[in-house]
Amino acid sequence: LALVGLTVAAMEAQTLKNRGVIRNTGTATYNSIENYKTGSGGTILNSGTLNSNTTFDNDDGATGQGTVRNFIGGSQAGTIRVTTNLMNEGGTWDNDSLNAFVGRVRVGGSLTSTGTFDTDSGSVEYFGAGAQSVFATTYGALIASVGGTKTMSGTVVVRDTFRITSGATFTTNATGDSLVMLATN
Repeated sequence: LALVGLTVAAMEAQTLKNRGVIRNTGTATYNSIENYKTGSGGTILNSGTLNSNTTFDNDDGATGQGTVRNFIGGSQAGTIRVTTNLMNEGGTWDNDSLNAFVGRVRVGGSLTSTGTFDTDSGSVEYFGAGAQSVFATTYGALIASVGGTKTMSGTVVVRDTFRITSGATFTTNATGDSLVMLATN
């Protein structure tokens, strides 16, 4: 299935269950996204806008580990918006392009990963109106927006920009949490 340069809105009530390769360059909205199907992970290549009205799960918890690249080759990066939880238990999530195209991930709930979550030059926005836990990793850009308290769950490293918008707060969870800013501007 290739979603190339089109808008898919009729799928909003559907769950995308992928164990093949999906290439999205347009806008697609689903109720939820499961990038696997019993024992087999799928691949999502995105340079458009991919929306999940609830969860995005990139792993079946066993052998079905998905791959997400929030960019397509040397063309451009995409935006992935997940209204609730993004789960990457064992899968591969790449929000960075080798050609200076930076992907954007917007998470309204929690972001959990025990797999590879590479976003050291990509942008991640925590946009939930309520409290959110900020995943401990290296971010290219980190944005806390909309409202609620965004709480670090360990060491958070920001390589470029860190922004807190009006209504949101950002805090540590424990004494050992630290925010490391590597930006030069």
